[in-house]
Amino acid sequence: MVSEPIGRAHEDPQLLNRIGQAAAEANLGAHRSAHPALHPVHRKNIRTLAVATPVLGLVTLVGVLVNGNWWFLTALLAVVCFLALIGNLITARPFYGKDRAIRLDLYAEGLVYAHGGGLHVVRYDRTSVTASITHYRRNGLTAYRYRLFDLAGTQFLMLGNLARPQEWGPAIQDAVVAAQLTPTWAALEAGQRVQFGDVWMTRDELGRLDKSIAWDRIERIDIDNGSIAVSLAGKLWPGFTAAVGDIPNFRLFHRLADHLIGLRNRPTTTQA
Repeated sequence: MVSEPIGRAHEDPQLLNRIGQAAAEANLGAHRSAHPALHPVHRKNIRTLAVATPVLGLVTLVGVLVNGNWWFLTALLAVVCFLALIGNLITARPFYGKDRAIRLDLYAEGLVYAHGGGLHVVRYDRTSVTASITHYRRNGLTAYRYRLFDLAGTQFLMLGNLARPQEWGPAIQDAVVAAQLTPTWAALEAGQRVQFGDVWMTRDELGRLDKSIAWDRIERIDIDNGSIAVSLAGKLWPGFTAAVGDIPNFRLFHRLADHLIGLRNRPTTTQA
């Protein structure tokens, strides 16, 4: 079921002015895209139930007045629709309250996220992003959870209730890689240890907490059911267990790891 933007709260001129001012102050550059909040998928249910409930109630009343033998069935259906309507309204309440002005704006150098009356301003070169994406096969839905740090050092959460999460999620991760790849590689070349949560790397080793292994022993790094699998001589390294959703800037980590594995496993040539 296709969701749609909530009302026009995301187009409020005052909100747009605040977002634009915050982006300018942080030197975020050109505006790329806007992603307003979405109605919950049950919005259509609310509309249908809001019509069906009184209609069934009226039909029931007519049945009682004419002594029809079918009024009990319509009465039961009316009660079921009414309870379903109440349930959908309760679930959708946050989307129609103060949080209805949720909005994400992407810029060339960062983003601004409006939520609950406040703004989170992020620069791609000074943040970390942790992504958790879960696909539910039973109902075909996908849950998106992105945690980032803003310029004030506050971590915040963005969910899939923003328009086109399959677009803005990868766009943010790719932008972070583009902004941080060169300085992070320079840090590794300088002999520094780069941390990705519990996982870390140097120019010579990959590690997690107090365990480590040299890059030249690693054949490849795969993703298996949301977890990182490190292969050594055809076998998984049991000392390394980490979920993709627990690693900040995972795409940056994976890009660097692939490069380091390639460097270590590159065949050497001898000169005549």
